Amino acid sequence: MKVERIERDPRGLTSEVRDKIIGAMMAGELVPGDRLILDTLADQFGVSRTPVRDALLRLVSEGIVELADKRGYVFRQLSDAEIEHNLESRIAIESYAAEILAKKGETGIRSARAALDEVHRTPRTSVRAFFEANMHVHRAIVAGTENPQLLSFFDTIWGQAASNQIYNQYYQSTADETFYQDHLRLIDTIALGQPDTARAAMVKHICSGRELSRHGSNEEVRP
Repeated sequence: MKVERIERDPRGLTSEVRDKIIGAMMAGELVPGDRLILDTLADQFGVSRTPVRDALLRLVSEGIVELADKRGYVFRQLSDAEIEHNLESRIAIESYAAEILAKKGETGIRSARAALDEVHRTPRTSVRAFFEANMHVHRAIVAGTENPQLLSFFDTIWGQAASNQIYNQYYQSTADETFYQDHLRLIDTIALGQPDTARAAMVKHICSGRELSRHGSNEEVRP
């Protein structure tokens, strides 16, 4: 695994280590079945064992790393059921958000249009950048509801390491050039002001990603 040493900042070291591991996963430097050795990672990152252990335990709680022995961990493959649960949760939150925004009309979707325009102007040269661009647009849709609890649920779902792993499989099966048109079509549909149609459009949009994730997981298709 290619890594960069972490600057010694006592604040947030655990989160930094976690982000480095997730970044390696999304870059394809870690794949399911790879072992993660605590002492080795601590040496590579230039930190003590404590933040590495805490980061790995956090990833265990998020379900994408499992304890292999007293000093080692394994990066695990998510099951079909786990992927399904993650995406069902997204559907529950984001389709309802689409319905609410449809009732607001064009004014409700304005921030989502701005978010899409922003990421469209920004080069997406990595899986992580692609993931963050997608999250930015979808978050703007949920934020447009002005419901802080919905937004908190969204952040929890998208902040899980599992979401990164699922999206990595999706990315391997899609082309970047479809990103803008797919999301523009979704936003335009929500802006029509028909709540049922908006909800259905979001469900279809998310399910399309689910099918690509399944295809990517089973066939290992790459762009």
